Amino acid sequence: MSLPLSTPPPPALLLPPRFILFAGHMAPVASIVLMLAPLPTLLTIPGVSSPDVSQPSLTIASLPLLPYTCMLLNSSLWTLYGLLLADPPIITCNAIGVILSSLFLTIFVQKSGGLKQPEKHSLPLSSASPTHAPPPTFLARRDLPSTPAAHFKLSTFVLSLGFLLFLTSSRHLLGLLANVVCLALFVSPLSKLAQIVRAGYAPPGSIPVPFALAQALNCFMWSVHGVCTLDDAAVWVPNVLGLAAAVAQAGVSFYYGGSARACKVASM
Repeated sequence: MSLPLSTPPPPALLLPPRFILFAGHMAPVASIVLMLAPLPTLLTIPGVSSPDVSQPSLTIASLPLLPYTCMLLNSSLWTLYGLLLADPPIITCNAIGVILSSLFLTIFVQKSGGLKQPEKHSLPLSSASPTHAPPPTFLARRDLPSTPAAHFKLSTFVLSLGFLLFLTSSRHLLGLLANVVCLALFVSPLSKLAQIVRAGYAPPGSIPVPFALAQALNCFMWSVHGVCTLDDAAVWVPNVLGLAAAVAQAGVSFYYGGSARACKVASM
């Protein structure tokens, strides 16, 4: 998908100038709120060294690393893009995103056993075995998906490429790269929707509706700012798609969720 900055915007949004200005101010705030969403999960789910005896399977081992590496890559690339564009809202919220995602990754690694080298026959953290000998470490995981080394290599490659494009002022290509990562972050939850539609029922908690609504608000504000203020397709295109993805999640949860729907499915 090519996203040249000269791509014409969609039909003019008939929005009052004050609201357009408000959207430009609120877009970074909405992004920061969305970025803070993983923090309660990381703080409340116990680490592998202190599992919850009432829920022995609920540890940090139940979480993938991918959302946090994607968040770091997304924030880093958009910070570089915002610097080329000289747009304070983009720079501010994504610079904060780099700090937050780095904090999240640090918490994730520490609660996953740290960076100690695993023994040759140590079990991955996702093992069903109730005991681990020797104790598992973050580096022992193979289900993040893939391995920590693969995440590190891919992240290093993408960040190096983004920094090279920034140094050469290749704004079009940097915007395209940032879009790819951003869309991966927004669209990844949609894989679960197909399973829910086939089953005809959305179990409680299967779709994080508050997070989907926060994503919808974030993407709407950035869409308005991207269309009406920046006239930049690299900004509004991924956010329009992210808005559609968030609305789809909330819609599926509303239609397929609830006890009435569950009773209907059970009677079929």
